[in-house]
Amino acid sequence: MAPSRRSKTSARARLKTYRARRDFSLTSEPAPEVPAPRGAGGPLFVVHKHDATRLHYDLRLEIDGVLVSWAIPKGPSYDPADKRLAVQTGDHPLAYATFEGRIPDGAYGAGDSLLWEEGTFDTVPPGHASEQRARGRLHVVLRGHKLEGGWHLIRTSPMGKKAQWLCFKAKDGTERPGYDVTGEHPESVKSGQRATRGPARRTRRTAAPRAPAKPVRASRPSRAKGSARTPEALLGEVWPPMLATLAQVEATAGAGWRFEVKYAAASPCGRAMGMISPRASPPSSRFDDLIQLATSLRRHLEALGLTSVPKTSGKRGLHVLVPLAPGHTYARAGAFAHKAFEALAAEHPRLATVERSKERRGGRLYLDAGQNAWGKTVVAPYSLRALPHAPVSTPLAWSEVTPKLNPTRFTLDNVRRRLDEVGDLFAPALAGGQTLPSV
Repeated sequence: MAPSRRSKTSARARLKTYRARRDFSLTSEPAPEVPAPRGAGGPLFVVHKHDATRLHYDLRLEIDGVLVSWAIPKGPSYDPADKRLAVQTGDHPLAYATFEGRIPDGAYGAGDSLLWEEGTFDTVPPGHASEQRARGRLHVVLRGHKLEGGWHLIRTSPMGKKAQWLCFKAKDGTERPGYDVTGEHPESVKSGQRATRGPARRTRRTAAPRAPAKPVRASRPSRAKGSARTPEALLGEVWPPMLATLAQVEATAGAGWRFEVKYAAASPCGRAMGMISPRASPPSSRFDDLIQLATSLRRHLEALGLTSVPKTSGKRGLHVLVPLAPGHTYARAGAFAHKAFEALAAEHPRLATVERSKERRGGRLYLDAGQNAWGKTVVAPYSLRALPHAPVSTPLAWSEVTPKLNPTRFTLDNVRRRLDEVGDLFAPALAGGQTLPSV
């Protein structure tokens, strides 16, 4: 259906900012008046792989005569558990649906922009894109080359003139946890090009001089062209790090104080750590089941030539970690974790399941390989938990993983003595990497 006269007028007004930001004698991007393509099967959607200030993916949906746009830093995910940030950006003309090219240096959005995906879409229920966008809750079904099925876009909060949304996969049977669509298919659907190049010189806009104000941030250090983007430099651009200082022990001596020693995490060798965790904190009556699953997982890994390191979660759960050598991709590690848990569930069908739906689990323990994902967190070894008696997430020897194990007995009071007696049982996890077999 063609846009109404009212929607065309509204579209022209909404594209004023788009026009004002561009010099169409320099950029190959289409001007608002360029004729637009029409989708044969419904409203258009496209995704641009845009290497501007940083590489990101621009999702664009045809709504009310324009392409409403969101910048998704990590790109779309087929895992419903991955809630990806999507920042709403300026509207684009419909003719932008076929654009691919390099935006010239110095121009707004400078850098390569590949047409990574294209297709048509509709909402659930159909024909409600404008109303759902206004409410901040879009449920769309995409029909493209790489993206198929339902996705949700949920507005969470405004951020200045740009609203923050979350983009995540709908549970409609087309989800594929562990599948990295942007990694598996980096190519343009228009040209087949894979690699992108950002602007020749990435610079920040500077504001007009203002009266001096009380400083709240450390000044950002200048960076020479081509210098390395170290973690320290990146952190310094966001906020000055809080440095440790010597404690005033005299002030607390003899007062019954307890201290938590904090360690900064570092990975100088670039090693990766894969976590495979039977994600459950069962009651004591089911802890034996968890022990059985963990030991079966160990045997499965050893049959593949992989060593593993168990540790407590600090509560009633267990984590099994597999040290990995550098070079493993997220998609490869995630796929391996899913295969391992599927094999474990097949070996113990009465104890465990990979079924996401609670209603279909039948009381079995849920093996959640989705925790091996971007944005997920795991309790670090030797971390204190905010529970009575200050339990500690403690590395174990496999000989300790028996029904007699009580994970809550490792606390701030005794973990130091344990280290003196048995040493650092987590050290093997950092000693050397392993290569995952093909799945």
